[in-house]
This record gives sequence, structure tokens and C-alpha cells, in this order.
Amino acid sequence: MDATIERKIEFITQSLIDLKESIEEYEKTKEAKQKKQFFTLSKRYCEEAVETTIKLNQILLKKHLKFPKSYVHSFLDLKEYYDFSDINIEEISQVAKFRNELAHDYIDMSPQYSIEHSKRTLKNLKIYLKKIISIL
Repeated sequence: MDATIERKIEFITQSLIDLKESIEEYEKTKEAKQKKQFFTLSKRYCEEAVETTIKLNQILLKKHLKFPKSYVHSFLDLKEYYDFSDINIEEISQVAKFRNELAHDYIDMSPQYSIEHSKRTLKNLKIYLKKIISIL
């Protein structure tokens, strides 16, 4: 496996661990200031995990001289070169839309909305990462 790809996978893996921990701490913490800190951390880890996954997708696609037209397509275009028949890559690609919401503040995001979408992102990226590792 290419060293750059390996580093991306390691970073994504650690970001997902950090995301899971920050969500768990957010959910069990009662004190408002700490809760806000864990909420902010969870958004940051989520954004980093998705952003690095998109970069990984772009590296994989570049090997096939394919340049996706959007972050969502960085997931969807992989189907042309890799077998994703056993996972729902369309659903997983939606993490890119949530990443945009986090990065650009498109909506006034409630903590509940953010945490629920972060949990979904965590679940989807774990599935995706496991698949990518098995492919490579």
C-alpha cells in the first residue's frame, strides 16, 4: 500500500476514534461549558475525518486519471474502478454534504442535528474505511 494512502487511513482511523470519544463525552456531560467544548470537538473531528476521506478518494481516483466534479462524486466515482456492491456508497457519499454544512455554516446547526449527523458519519466512514482497506 502506498505510504500516502496508509497515512491517510491512519489519520481517518484516529479521527473516527476521537469523534466517537467526543460524542460520548458530549452525551454524558451535564455542565454547559464542557458540553459546548465536546460539541465543538466533535464537529472538528467529523470535518477532519470526512475531509481526509475525500482526499483519499481523490488520490485513488487520480490513479485512474479521474477528477471528481464534487466531494460527493469523489465517493460515487470510485464505483467505476472498485467494487462497492456490498455497501451503500450513495448513502456514504452524503457525509460530504454534512462536511460542507460543518465547514461553511450553511445552516444554523443545532447540537442535536450535528451530533446525530456526526454519529451517522462515524458509522458510514467506518463501513467505508473497512471496505477501502479490503480493496487495497
